[in-house]
Amino acid sequence: MKKTFLILLMVLLPAMLFASTTGKIPGYVRDVSTGDPLAGTNVMLAGTSFGAASDMNGYYVILNVPPGEYTLKATMMGYSIAEFTALRVQVDITSVQDIYLEQTAVEGEVVTVTAE
Repeated sequence: MKKTFLILLMVLLPAMLFASTTGKIPGYVRDVSTGDPLAGTNVMLAGTSFGAASDMNGYYVILNVPPGEYTLKATMMGYSIAEFTALRVQVDITSVQDIYLEQTAVEGEVVTVTAE
C-alpha cells in the first residue's frame, strides 16, 4: 500500500508542480471589407509588455498572459485602430479574439527632407 502511494506521488507530483498559471490569447486579423488576412498587424495588451504581430495568414498568439481583464489593441498602418475592452484571461483557458480592421486614409503631417 505504501509503495503504491509513493509511486503515485512520484508520478503525479511533477504534473502538479508544472501546472500552468497563465492563459493565452490567439486569433486572426482580417480586413473587414474583403476578409483578407492582414500580416504584420501589431496586437498588444494595453498597459503591459505583452503583444504579438500577425503572421502571413493573419494569425497571432499572445502567450503567458497572467489572469485578469485587459484591453486588447490592434494597430496597422492604413487601418483604423481596434480596441477590445474587458477581455478576460483565465488560467489554462484560451481566450480567442478575432479582429477585423477597417481601411482608413493615413492622415498626418507631411515632413519634407531636403538632401544637401
